[in-house]
Amino acid sequence: MASSSDVGAFARLRATLAARFRLYADWRRILRHSWSIRFALLAALLSGFEVVLAVFTNDPPIERGTFAALSGLVTVLAAVARLFAQTKLGDAE
Repeated sequence: MASSSDVGAFARLRATLAARFRLYADWRRILRHSWSIRFALLAALLSGFEVVLAVFTNDPPIERGTFAALSGLVTVLAAVARLFAQTKLGDAE
């Protein structure tokens, strides 16, 4: 059972996180149009394929590590995409 000091600590943590991490007002539009989001989702998909192939096949049709390498590359692309202005999101200057 949580003590009152634990509850107070949780409330302080929640208040701190709420003050620091807020969604953008147009988060749905950002989610639909942001290239960094697309690349991050693609990297997650590639990582999932790698796990599925490793679990369900002994002799995968693609060399082991290929999806890991592609996932790493796409993750880097996601990070780089964050640095560029995206005109559909109104970032162009």
